[in-house]
Amino acid sequence: MQIRGAKKITTIHDLIPLRLPYATLDDKENFYFKVRDAIQESSVIITVSENSKQDLLTYFEEADPAKIIVTYQPIALEPLEASQQEISEFLDRYGLEVQKFFLFVGAIEPKKNVGRLIDAYASLDTDFPLVIVGKKGWLWEDELAKVSYVADSKNPHKQVKLLEYVSTNSLRYLYGGAFCLVFPSLYEGFGLPPVEAMSFGCPVITSNVSCLPEVCGDAALYVDPYEVTDIKEKMEALLRSPVLRSQLSSASKRVAELFSMENYLRRIHTAYQQALQ
Repeated sequence: MQIRGAKKITTIHDLIPLRLPYATLDDKENFYFKVRDAIQESSVIITVSENSKQDLLTYFEEADPAKIIVTYQPIALEPLEASQQEISEFLDRYGLEVQKFFLFVGAIEPKKNVGRLIDAYASLDTDFPLVIVGKKGWLWEDELAKVSYVADSKNPHKQVKLLEYVSTNSLRYLYGGAFCLVFPSLYEGFGLPPVEAMSFGCPVITSNVSCLPEVCGDAALYVDPYEVTDIKEKMEALLRSPVLRSQLSSASKRVAELFSMENYLRRIHTAYQQALQ
């Protein structure tokens, strides 16, 4: 809705319905024209990564790069001021041990690539469980179809724990206690879970596509999200090397500081100033 005399500012997180049309239920044509109209009518477009900005410029010739401002997203989770003992006691309610589980956070849908993650985990020689936190989305049954086949003769205790929804406070303890976050998404506009994990010093394995290398920088291990073997090998690399895990943990906090609420507010202020001018 346009209000006469008012400046219009639109936030466009991503163009995933256009970039990965098979991974969403959106009406692609309707989505395209809504975005096009927003670009034409807005004084400023806010988006959440340079990658998303480039997508806008690629798909819409109407888009003016000078009017697109990247703010990124802020980390909204409070820091975890807890001892290892306190984290251990909290995780015990989920049957988990500190730094002895892999973590995935995100909706269970094709775009998030949970199916390939489970395939990679199933072929891994480890007793660490894989903990999946997130709501069941579109085609979740297909993504979780292989869970029942995870345990093998070498690791009869290996398992996938599906927690679905957890509270914000519980998520902090899961990030703080995980061995690492594995987030092999096929495409993201920003990718908040890796940044959240990094803010807790949790090492990250994520995809080498879309905005994820831009956002995670040198604080992550990168995989081809379409290659199960690559995902498995990066998980193995962390299991084999405590030094590598420690290096990633240290780097992650440094990178996460770039996405503080203070930095986000400064970027938003710049966007609104530009619109008013």
